Amino acid sequence: MLIKNIDEQSYHARADRRFAQAQVIAVDPVMHTCTLDAGARDTAGNAVYLQGVAFSPQTPPSPGDMVSLQYCNASPHSMVVTGGQLGGQNPQSSLRTVGSVSSIAAGGSAPLAGAVQLAAGSGIALSQSAQTITISAGGGTGVSGISVNGGTAAAGSINFAAGSGVVLTQNGQTITIAAAPAAGNGAWPVTVWTPKVSPAVYNIPAAVQMPFVLVANNVPAGATVNLPSGSAGGPIVLKNYSSNGLTAVPSGSDTIQGSSSWTFNPTGELVLIPAELTAGAYTWLIISLG
Repeated sequence: MLIKNIDEQSYHARADRRFAQAQVIAVDPVMHTCTLDAGARDTAGNAVYLQGVAFSPQTPPSPGDMVSLQYCNASPHSMVVTGGQLGGQNPQSSLRTVGSVSSIAAGGSAPLAGAVQLAAGSGIALSQSAQTITISAGGGTGVSGISVNGGTAAAGSINFAAGSGVVLTQNGQTITIAAAPAAGNGAWPVTVWTPKVSPAVYNIPAAVQMPFVLVANNVPAGATVNLPSGSAGGPIVLKNYSSNGLTAVPSGSDTIQGSSSWTFNPTGELVLIPAELTAGAYTWLIISLG
């Protein structure tokens, strides 16, 4: 009897007037219908609910939503729910979508909705092709590749090789590219080395043209000069303007007068020439030790 009275009230409420909007009281997702409160009252002042109202599109409304109503024909019984209204009791976060992302967030941050743009952080590269966004390592402040005259870029650990007439030296993060000293009987070019880091190591380039003169200023304790192969020729002059000793270390199986290294005094000098003992093996002879 109670259900029949409610149906009759709903029928009369629809027949008597048309409504533009109403509040959702309950939703039946199986039947795709809902019960609405359009603000109608019976003669006793009781709320009259509109029951069995279909909703379209397929996304169901939620209880408490204010929805718009539409009539499919002249009959007041052709009422359907067409959609929710933003504002009032319908914040954007309460709307549900089907088949799409409703929001996105990083970690526990507040969700973002609408047009969201991704930004590449340090060491990250972003690229987009149609609906695909690719996130990969790259970018950042480091060198991603290096090439010569538009050639294929090389990445990873890169080693510079000195060509003819070029001398390469490295001190910490600095690589110096210089013209090799010209051969002849003129003045000998001098390379000045003032270490910035400790332990200090200077590598005389394998392709250096002889004679080679290295002046070391203010070297810290334990500073080392690595000699090229004795096949490079000579002489090599090492001048130490420091309060610490400076150690010369030969290459590979080479020696300095039979020793694997030679340390000379502060403010001293060492002059070396190579002599071939056997095929491929050299010893640096000390011709002056100041």
